Amino acid sequence: MGRGKIEIKRIENANSRQVTFSKRRAGLLKKAQELAILCDAEKQDTKELDGLKDEIAKLQTKQLRLLGKDLNGLSVKELQLLEQELNEGLSLVNEKKVEELRGFFPSTDCSIPTYLEYYPLGKRNPLMNHSASPDIASDNAIEKGDSDTTLQLGPPIDMYRKRKAPEGETHSNDSRSQLGLP
Repeated sequence: MGRGKIEIKRIENANSRQVTFSKRRAGLLKKAQELAILCDAEKQDTKELDGLKDEIAKLQTKQLRLLGKDLNGLSVKELQLLEQELNEGLSLVNEKKVEELRGFFPSTDCSIPTYLEYYPLGKRNPLMNHSASPDIASDNAIEKGDSDTTLQLGPPIDMYRKRKAPEGETHSNDSRSQLGLP
């Protein structure tokens, strides 16, 4: 019983298309090999075929490595080259993504200034003014006539200075002296 005739057109399903291609290619190569044997015709295509098979094997290995598989046996230099290829590919993908995202937003004729155009680094920007000490910041505010709006966390700075104990006062860990007993 023979197979039914199929309509020759593109197969829409990608998996089915790939399976069909692989099977038919293998069948055609087998038929060509049989024909060469029957007719005693040594074709030069066999050398070309071997070269193409080697190239396919190399490309499949490279594809696996780009996916992070089959990395055994690679030297550090080869791994660095692979990393560089991946980074270049990633940057191209990011550029394409940004280009696609820009298509979602309407373009404007007027340009929107950047943050640095609004607040150039040369100007004294109160948001960018980092003082080493809260005292300096409060002194600057007093000179300008502004009130002190700085936030100071922790105990006051004066607390860290050593306090002198009065001369008549001594500290003892003795429980009697704390209770006032002789």
